[in-house]
Amino acid sequence: MAFDAWMAEDFGDSRFDLGRAVYEYMVRYYYRSAHFSRVMVSKDAQQDILSFLLAYAPKNCSDSEQWFQERIARLSVADAIVARDYHRYLGEQSKRIAELAKEENYLIAGLFVSRRDGCGSPLMRCLLEQAKDEAYESLYLWADANCNCEYYRRHGFEQVARFDQTPFLEAQKLDILVFKKTL
Repeated sequence: MAFDAWMAEDFGDSRFDLGRAVYEYMVRYYYRSAHFSRVMVSKDAQQDILSFLLAYAPKNCSDSEQWFQERIARLSVADAIVARDYHRYLGEQSKRIAELAKEENYLIAGLFVSRRDGCGSPLMRCLLEQAKDEAYESLYLWADANCNCEYYRRHGFEQVARFDQTPFLEAQKLDILVFKKTL
């Protein structure tokens, strides 16, 4: 679903292998806990994924690094460079959240994608209720300025940091916003 949402915008139609590698890595990177991650599927026979939210506690680990190294070895040199840029970019945002978080017991919403309006909110509400029940103090997430950041503000998240002109790919730079919801 992440591939479908961003592939054309990020890579066009000509870099299919790169797009698959980047978005599968992104999902593997953020899928660190089935306990906190959520998915909403359609009720029809197709069972299409409508929305998903991958969340985790910082202590949760993933097998994404080994997978990433093995996968980029199969890419062209030019595509491997771009994939490494994505790898660096995701790691930098995770480090930023770790530096900003003052609480000891917090969660991170790492990847949140929705195909239809209204499908993501129930997933977020469910995660927030569970986190509160399990005595987590807050939920952090980051988004680039191109995302629907108003969604987070409307749902009670406070912007705690903004990093202007963060290096992304080649000459591209993105403004990064970090949000926090106190539970």
